[in-house]
Amino acid sequence: LVNEVIDRATLMVNMPYSESAVKKISELNLNKKIGLHLNLTEGTPLNCEILNKEFCENGVFSGKVFEKHPFSKFVLKKRVKLAIEEELRAQIEKYMNYNISQEIHVDSHQHVHIKWSLLRVLLPLLREYNIKSIRLGINIPNNINVIKKIYRALVNKMIHKYDCSGIVDAGGIAAL
Repeated sequence: LVNEVIDRATLMVNMPYSESAVKKISELNLNKKIGLHLNLTEGTPLNCEILNKEFCENGVFSGKVFEKHPFSKFVLKKRVKLAIEEELRAQIEKYMNYNISQEIHVDSHQHVHIKWSLLRVLLPLLREYNIKSIRLGINIPNNINVIKKIYRALVNKMIHKYDCSGIVDAGGIAAL
């Protein structure tokens, strides 16, 4: 029944029970349905380079980098950019080492991957690892302002430029 209900889900590899989840994924034969949920806002980083940067407090992701430095949504300091790149690389490689699926789809916790600065770090990594599916910035309510609509359109255009197919139906609940 679980295999019929779950169409697509993602795994945060930096969280404490990811290894247990991988065993359950295998037991339930969900391998082709479970992708990577990149996480830069909660839990413990996999790469120590990011610990002393704006993303972490007391050894864990704080989730506050964009609150503390709003301009970082668009531009990152070089040292922060490199630390993020190494953390994303570590998460991608940990997912790949789990041997869950050869066709990886990617999403991110709290949709940080659609922040312009992070997307510019992430997309070259996706190309490097031959990952062609990433969640688009599609959660746009009808009453959202024009600037945000334009921003999301630019983000989605950038994703398509990198030959990522996107995950158009992310976030839905399967009909039973």
